[in-house]
Amino acid sequence: MHTKHTNSLVGDGTVARNQGQHDLKHLRLIIQVICAVLFLISLIPHPADWIAEPQMPTHKITNDGPSTDFFSFEEIPSSPDLKWYPCYPDQLLDIECARLAVPMDYDRPLNSSKIVPTVDIALAMIPGRNRSSPSTYSSTPLLINPGGPGGSGALFVAYNGQHFRQIVRDDVDIIGFDPRGIGFTTPAANCWAFPTSDHTDGDDGDGKNTDPEVASIALMRRLLYASRRGELGLVNSTEDALPKLLEHFHLESQMCEAKDSFEGKENSILRYIGTATVATDMASIADAWTRWRKNDNSDMDESLSSKREESTKIEYWGLSYGTLLGATFAAMFPERIHRMVLDGVVNADQWTTSRFLDMLVDTDAAFETFFEYCFEAGPRCAFYSSGDNVDDIVSRYERVMSKLQEQPISGVYPDWNTPWRVDWDLLHDIIFDATYLPISRFPDIANLLQALDIGDKDKLMEYWRGIAGSPVDTPVAELFCRKELPQDLHGGDAQKAIMCGDKTHPLKGDLANLESIFKVMASRSKFADVIMTFVISCADYSIPSSPISLPWSKDDYIATQQQQINTSFPLLFISNSRDPVTPLMSGLHMADKFSDAGFLELRTEGHTSFAATSACLLARVRAYFKNGTVPKLLPPQAESTTYRDHWDTCEVDEWPWRPFDRNKWVGEASPRLDIGEVDADDMMEMLNAWKELQKMTRDWELLRRKKRYFGL
Repeated sequence: MHTKHTNSLVGDGTVARNQGQHDLKHLRLIIQVICAVLFLISLIPHPADWIAEPQMPTHKITNDGPSTDFFSFEEIPSSPDLKWYPCYPDQLLDIECARLAVPMDYDRPLNSSKIVPTVDIALAMIPGRNRSSPSTYSSTPLLINPGGPGGSGALFVAYNGQHFRQIVRDDVDIIGFDPRGIGFTTPAANCWAFPTSDHTDGDDGDGKNTDPEVASIALMRRLLYASRRGELGLVNSTEDALPKLLEHFHLESQMCEAKDSFEGKENSILRYIGTATVATDMASIADAWTRWRKNDNSDMDESLSSKREESTKIEYWGLSYGTLLGATFAAMFPERIHRMVLDGVVNADQWTTSRFLDMLVDTDAAFETFFEYCFEAGPRCAFYSSGDNVDDIVSRYERVMSKLQEQPISGVYPDWNTPWRVDWDLLHDIIFDATYLPISRFPDIANLLQALDIGDKDKLMEYWRGIAGSPVDTPVAELFCRKELPQDLHGGDAQKAIMCGDKTHPLKGDLANLESIFKVMASRSKFADVIMTFVISCADYSIPSSPISLPWSKDDYIATQQQQINTSFPLLFISNSRDPVTPLMSGLHMADKFSDAGFLELRTEGHTSFAATSACLLARVRAYFKNGTVPKLLPPQAESTTYRDHWDTCEVDEWPWRPFDRNKWVGEASPRLDIGEVDADDMMEMLNAWKELQKMTRDWELLRRKKRYFGL
């Protein structure tokens, strides 16, 4: 049995405070040294946030509105009322931002005492058409969560909200918000940020210190520790990889324990960051929205449990982890649902357990379509050779991977003058990532495999840069060796705190237990070694999260049969046929929890419906949001125990090496598609908006990859 290491980076809160009080001149010297080695760190693989966010543009808010010089959410005053300010002028759209103050602990409401710790939620809103005064806005705003946990909803809406509006309907008001601990919501969940004695400006003991140098120092601490991660690989890379990775994550958890001690139990965001609490924040946003529309803030401190019959309903579109958040909201506040789309569905019962077994059900099937699509593409697929059948392509792939396992390939980037290295672990990890977006990523993987197969290092380096992304797009000194860092490079620990804190029972961190879990996972997928990294990151995590309980299974292994939840309007669940991390069966499992829920299967591979273009899907989503038309989900027949063939399906209009062709769709697909009330012009506008959303998704995927390399 593996004994948990007790050596700590930091011990108690006193040690943590002392650590932050090192001589700053010495620390700045260390920072300068780190700047010289950041490119090396950038080549390290790390467990990923499922969705990362781009850097926020900067513009300053003044009494006259934003200038084109500087903007930060910190410039927006936080308030228990919604007060909207113009923001993101670079988008040339009518975008407004706000910061909503809510209780850190809902057992200590805002009016309970003079000093109550708060969370300031960052929001971005794109109004519907013909808005003038607050009363003209919709009574049911559409909230969007891009997933993660860790994705910035505010940024997601600022950059994508107008496209969602074109798809849903143009009279909807769309709101994106950064959940607790994430993005521009304060306090941030950052286990590496400890204010020093010389940097306490703005720190009132509420964990909201936003001093840029504190953030820079925290990033350097994080990167220094992350640099050790590259040698460890995946959990099965070597015989001692698992215990070493376990120790690595134990020490990360000890950093969070030290930060939790530093802030104190009543002020530590790590204790009030759970999914159920964020769902309660969504109710607070809805209530504040109604007060703003009515221009009546008199009941802003009123308990959420009162006047329930007047509670504001919401519309919602959640992706990936956002489906868990949405389902949690629907279970806690079933009377508040006007419309809710859950896209790429997480199994809530397994989320609360110590393992992700169902997560891997369709992973291998999603990857194996690579060989079929490559064969069908023929010469358009770089990894195809004349006369190949599917088995030939599979055999060549296995040969390339076997050779790479024996002998990694390395070189030097001529323009960066820094080394690069491709080994089996890293390529295996990137191939797994490609299953999220096969249409755009499978051709890239084919190019990479072909370069490896023929031993063309120049082509390999070129393709590697295109797939993995450059470590940074600006000079290292310019990016890092300055006082204030881009927001997307600050790093954070929200994903760990949410994912681990939501567990009903903590994961036991002894080797025998973890090896047993991995054995079961490996029997389900060849990519279990990638997913296992997420699992062990929660081993022996000890910080309790959220006094508000999740409404899901309390058993660690068997989902409790529960009575269906009656919502004020049926939910719509969307699952792909072969989703690598949120399989079809998870969507069906969750849909069965809600009365009259609709279900739609998109017949494709990839993660969430954004993986492919489908006019059929867009028409049904529009009909659901606009007219309340719910795709069917019939109960299983008496002689069957499954739902197979008892739900609606949609075919896609693009595939790897055969991207969506607008002209071809107009000429061939449109006449045979029953698009109901959506005319051809509307459908084309929706398709164009969808392609823009897909493009942004691909860009964010590349940013996620870069962020992953930096260990953020």
